Amino acid sequence: MRRQVLVAFLTMIPVFARAQTVNIDPRAAHDGGVKVASLPLVRFAPARNGYGMVEDTAGLIALRGAFLEAAAHERLTRATLTRAAQLYHAGRNVSVASLEQAQAAQASAEARLATLRARLISEYGAALADQLARSSGPVMALVLGKASLIEVSVAAPIPPSAPAQATARSDHGPTMALTLIGPAGHVPKGLVSQGLYYLGPLLPAGMPLAVRLPIGPSRAGYIVPRSALIYRDHHPAFFQETAPGRFAITSLATAAVVRSDGRLRGYFIRHALLPHGGPIAVAGAGLLLSMTARLSGGDKD
Repeated sequence: MRRQVLVAFLTMIPVFARAQTVNIDPRAAHDGGVKVASLPLVRFAPARNGYGMVEDTAGLIALRGAFLEAAAHERLTRATLTRAAQLYHAGRNVSVASLEQAQAAQASAEARLATLRARLISEYGAALADQLARSSGPVMALVLGKASLIEVSVAAPIPPSAPAQATARSDHGPTMALTLIGPAGHVPKGLVSQGLYYLGPLLPAGMPLAVRLPIGPSRAGYIVPRSALIYRDHHPAFFQETAPGRFAITSLATAAVVRSDGRLRGYFIRHALLPHGGPIAVAGAGLLLSMTARLSGGDKD
């Protein structure tokens, strides 16, 4: 059994692991269906797929109205109490009972405002609640019917800092840009990660969306196609042609998965880790794998 150990000194993450080589006559490779090609250079941004739903904002807008009304009433009672206290301490015809009545009204108004604010935070999250009294921004766009509130959920934890921008698509519509508002006030049922609120274009309430959330910067590299994949030690790998008729198994154990419409498209590797994009075996990898098994006496390790 002939072995070759490849050690890649990487500046980012290790992708290339130990490799095992196999030699095959080019004519035999052609007859066996082995096809070799260099991969095109692409840019890839790792992302997580999520599920989005356009929210009905009638409840939010009504609750915002009640909150603003309570805030105005609280300001009025506070001003009334301040004036009553000033007159009382100046001895100007304000009784103790009148002062206590103003104090009670102020306490009641504060309690009402705090209750509504707590409800807003509980139901819609602190980020959205903090923008309620603003005359611009996400809340006003929703109130004026110029935008949609979209709740996005993912099945796996997202980075601590949620992506500020995302994209979404309906079943047959174009790609839409979404802007982060902040965490929602609850964790979506059946999921383990925090729900997120995004602002999107005006859409019908209840519309489901497929959402893509970027989780890293765009990088140059290559996508090893599904047709080139083999599995070794329960990890994906591929055959890189290191010389005419000579192929080395290269691990993709820590490469980024690339999917399209929910289906595996391949694995992304950095430009520096596959000089000139190969060449690699894009077809017939099964034949090469069977040859490595024979060379190692049936042991692929």
